[in-house]
Amino acid sequence: YAGVDNPLYNRNEGVYMLLGDAKDSLNDLLNRLN
Repeated sequence: YAGVDNPLYNRNEGVYMLLGDAKDSLNDLLNRLN
């Protein structure tokens, strides 16, 4: 909902947004972890 604060995204630690194409982003993340 636009304009509604979400406390999960206001935290300074433990929350990261991974934006982009899901398949490409997940493949890139998995390659970095291996």
